[in-house]
Amino acid sequence: MGFDHLDPNQALKPNLIYDDDTEDYLKLHCAMNFTIPQIKIIAKTTSIDCSNATLDLNYQSFIAYFDTNATSVDSSDGAADLPRAWCQERLMVTERYEKQSFTLILEEKVSRRKADTESHGSLSWVEEKGKYLVRSPIVATTTSPDL
Repeated sequence: MGFDHLDPNQALKPNLIYDDDTEDYLKLHCAMNFTIPQIKIIAKTTSIDCSNATLDLNYQSFIAYFDTNATSVDSSDGAADLPRAWCQERLMVTERYEKQSFTLILEEKVSRRKADTESHGSLSWVEEKGKYLVRSPIVATTTSPDL
């Protein structure tokens, strides 16, 4: 199903989907320190390989945690500058089921940043004719995730 659709009929006909499969989720559970017996229960399989464990799941949302310290010397009480995000402007596809990859870059400004600050936004892909929209949430925070 498409991500972030409030209209169930539109979610049934997505124009863009994020690729992930069972292996990706198994690698994630391994990286999150689930035990092999726990993963076997979840996955309903006996073949679990945690040698390539990763927290890098190709999921439809993005979270960035910035652990940078800075001291403001500005006398004003200005708003904190949080990261801005950008990525390439277009993904060009010519065939159905063609796969494309992209890089999302978050850039942090540390001037006048306050502790425990969050910023929310989204990355939106719009089909050229405007018929389809895929929106992925982005959260940038200076609050520790305490993982």
